[in-house]
Amino acid sequence: MRVRGTAHVVLAFDVGFEIDLARAAARLGVARGAEAFRHKRGTPEDPLEVRRPLRFTRPIAPLALGGQGGAARATSETVEIGVYPFGALDLVFALPLEGELSDLVATSACLYDHAELLGTARREAQALLASLGDAVREPHLAEAVEDYVIYRLETPGIPVAALESDERELLARILRAEPGPLSLHEVENALEGRIAYGPDELVLVDWFAALLVGGDMEDERRVLELCTVELVELRFLDGRLEKRLDEAYGLLARAQRPLFGLVANTREVERLARFQADSAILHENFDNALKLLGDDYLARLYELASERFHFAAWDAAIERKLATLESIYSKITDLAARRRAELLEWIIIALFVVDIVLYFLPGRG
Repeated sequence: MRVRGTAHVVLAFDVGFEIDLARAAARLGVARGAEAFRHKRGTPEDPLEVRRPLRFTRPIAPLALGGQGGAARATSETVEIGVYPFGALDLVFALPLEGELSDLVATSACLYDHAELLGTARREAQALLASLGDAVREPHLAEAVEDYVIYRLETPGIPVAALESDERELLARILRAEPGPLSLHEVENALEGRIAYGPDELVLVDWFAALLVGGDMEDERRVLELCTVELVELRFLDGRLEKRLDEAYGLLARAQRPLFGLVANTREVERLARFQADSAILHENFDNALKLLGDDYLARLYELASERFHFAAWDAAIERKLATLESIYSKITDLAARRRAELLEWIIIALFVVDIVLYFLPGRG
């Protein structure tokens, strides 16, 4: 069966704590569009401007890739960029598709952890970060990167139901980037993430790739891009918390020293408290970005993607680490306060003793 469409390769990065989008637009010389999720029916959602990402395109040299049936393929001459207020950005490379559906298996296998594509995206992200300048608070291009492939295909010449039933293993191999055959269990698992709005539409969501079949699938693509960005933010925040937990345990060990209450490193304790607050705010900020979704169907698509991306496990791990940081901070501050109170008591006792001794000294009074 022949198909036509585009493979959108999304690569998401964390570049800082937060981004002032108005200042970013001025620094980059681009205008903020009136992007909003519109979807199939009803009026478009009108989210707060500060929640909408800044989107624009830039020219880029086409990147040659391996391709279907061994044929050479290349990305388009532009890259789409999304800048998010919670300190993330994504780059979307477009790869035109036309050929047999089976050829997409080789395309998926080629795109899986494509080193040259990842390197190009990182260099573009680094250059973009430099251009953003003071629009980014605490700028730093994190090591964590998340890639995701979205196959956006036109409606095939056969009913969607026939496509699902006749090409199940092939669809699963595309989603899993697996050149070889898959077990029945693996096929079933790959195709579990299914949702559709119209009878001639199909959305299949898996952990590496998604298939969007139908006419107007722009909002579905945007939701999956947003999920990819959220995933890289969750990975970044989890890694950040892991490092700070190691530091916090070291600080707690030093707090056991007898003189800690007298010479406590106030700067380190305050830094721990500030980091804990910043991490909680960052977590809340990219959760709030999902309030862009005002359509029930898109909200269900997000829930499906979040399940495939294991957001619940990431959230639980982050909440657990934040709670542990809170516990360590409380223990350190309580210990320091208790030792200062004990010291004050001993000072008062010493003053009483000195006063009594002075009272009974010969010649007093």
